[in-house]
Amino acid sequence: MHPSTTNERISQDEDVQILFSKARMSNATYIEFSKPSFQASSLHALAVKEPVAPTAAESAMSEPVAQRIPPARDESAPSSTTSWHALDRILGGRVAESGLPRTWPCAKIALFSLAGGVGKTTLASGLARALSLRGERVALVDCAPFGTLAHHFGLSTQRPAVSSLFIPPVAGGGVPISVLATPMLEHFGADRAEWPARIDAGSSFILMDSPAGINPMAELVLRKSTYALIPIAPDVHSLSSISSLNAFLTSSGNGVRPLFVLNRFVPNRPLHRDIRSRLEQILGERLLPILVREDHAVTDAAAMGVPVFDHAPRCAAAEDMQAVSDYLQKLVSHEADTKWAETA
Repeated sequence: MHPSTTNERISQDEDVQILFSKARMSNATYIEFSKPSFQASSLHALAVKEPVAPTAAESAMSEPVAQRIPPARDESAPSSTTSWHALDRILGGRVAESGLPRTWPCAKIALFSLAGGVGKTTLASGLARALSLRGERVALVDCAPFGTLAHHFGLSTQRPAVSSLFIPPVAGGGVPISVLATPMLEHFGADRAEWPARIDAGSSFILMDSPAGINPMAELVLRKSTYALIPIAPDVHSLSSISSLNAFLTSSGNGVRPLFVLNRFVPNRPLHRDIRSRLEQILGERLLPILVREDHAVTDAAAMGVPVFDHAPRCAAAEDMQAVSDYLQKLVSHEADTKWAETA
């Protein structure tokens, strides 16, 4: 070996050992691979390649441009099932499930109860999401001073009079929901006469979660509503409050139409079945023919900060809330069509 080559080799070994030492790998070894030597014939073989058949993609690219342009779409063919929610909202309001425009004005529904603990707020959030899945533009308003409605949509806090937009998950579908917390009643001032028209003029449904009990804010909400949806728990306390509820709604003279719905119902409990029979006798047509069953998925969804439809869309409570929302849609549509026929 040439002396200069030997010196280079020693210098290289020292450099490697220094690197190993810095990396705390003093006992490591390395292997040096010899450089491959190419003969002239090998270089010539690399330079001169045998012809290779073109791939399908290369053949397609070599075709004339006119042959590669896809055929024009047949406009007479039925459109895809894709829902362009943003485009539909810009061009004209509601995303109709059947493709037909909505024929009734904005429906204002108050969720009201004399006492808390009957599932009023949970029902409000569930109905808003159910209507959203039917293509309705919903404004959901928390009218309680310290309401928890925003928590059902993953909002930890919400400033009064500031609207937040709940964007449904892609997998769940539906139209975004406007969630709003109202200011305290004394802060309304001159805006009280225009409320809730200023909430969201483009909404097809405004659901207002009224504070429990008889108070000025609840009276304002009922006065501005067309319907009052009143959840009833299947217990003695709810039964005892019906007479007071009827007396209050009659004496208020606000013209709101009461609709009662039995909530947290357990079908295999004899007491619940008996209470339902009694309510049918007392309330008649004011009691919805649909009841909302007790379901642990509702409380689980609330703890997760999501609507029950996005947690367990096939659970019993979700099916019942969807049925209630469908009932409200048909009711509002039917009464609007009746009024239109009377004025035509």
